[in-house]
Amino acid sequence: MLSHPPPFGLFDAVGQMHVGSTAVRKMIEEKKPVMVICGHIHEYEGQEILDETLVVKLGPAEKLRAAEIDIGDTIDVKFIQL
Repeated sequence: MLSHPPPFGLFDAVGQMHVGSTAVRKMIEEKKPVMVICGHIHEYEGQEILDETLVVKLGPAEKLRAAEIDIGDTIDVKFIQL
C-alpha cells in the first residue's frame, strides 16, 4: 500500500502531538498488508513492523532522500541519497 501520511503513532510525532492517520493505522490492523510505504512527516525516515506489516517511512524529497526496496523471499529496504 502507498499512503501519503504515516499510520497514527508511527513516524508521526510533531512536538508532543501524533499527527499520523488513524484511518491508515486501522487499515493496517484490519487488512494486514505486507508493506506500507508512506511519507509526509519530514522529520522521519525508517522502517518498523506494525502488527504483521512492514511500514517504510521515506525521508524528505527536498533532501533527495529515497529508498531502494528489494522484494524477493524477504523485503530488503535500503535508504539512499539521490
